[in-house]
Amino acid sequence: MKETIFLAGGGSAQDSQELDAAFIEEMRARDLSSIAYIPIADKEPKYEEDLRWFKSIFEQETNEIEMWIDLSEKSLEDLRAVGCIYIGGGNTYHLLKKIQDAQITKALLSFIRDGGLVYGGSAGAIILGQDIRTAPEVPKTTTVEHEGLGLFGNYSIACHYTIKSQAHFQDLSRHIKSPIIALPEKGGIRLSGRMFDVLGTESTFLITADSCTQLLPNTSFEIGK
Repeated sequence: MKETIFLAGGGSAQDSQELDAAFIEEMRARDLSSIAYIPIADKEPKYEEDLRWFKSIFEQETNEIEMWIDLSEKSLEDLRAVGCIYIGGGNTYHLLKKIQDAQITKALLSFIRDGGLVYGGSAGAIILGQDIRTAPEVPKTTTVEHEGLGLFGNYSIACHYTIKSQAHFQDLSRHIKSPIIALPEKGGIRLSGRMFDVLGTESTFLITADSCTQLLPNTSFEIGK
């Protein structure tokens, strides 16, 4: 089965409504009845509040929601058992470090590349790209690692994108030597195989040091790895 990844731009539940619906449709098509929710990106956890929010979106669509907080206890077999995972937003660097410290990166990559279903929202989307310096909270220290999980070849992911930030991301693309897929809060994309579908009500943008290409909702594009 093809790897299928949903990336949301980091808006409200209303902003991501179309993307959420497409994710639920994919769950139904695969006959998946459970989902693992990973809300570990916040430095100051508010798990009960996060779970209430998550259930407000997905509880009527799935028989079982598991909230995973300690990923060190999880394995590839656990990922395969639930079949799909949702990685929530927050602090991108904190999220990536938690995943790395739990030593679950290899299992997560295997799960996705073997056809597992994953949804990344905001920070949860950014860590799946090549370089996480697209995040709004880049540390000032130069000793922090910036390498994401690299699921889209050389492309990095940016969220909360607005036209006003175009120049910033073009400069950043030049600096990190990576093209950027920039997602607005009311937009997102679905990757199936090597084809991306643009979802939501706002355009996605492909940004390089020298160009900014608008991709309208309900269109598709393909990038090499």
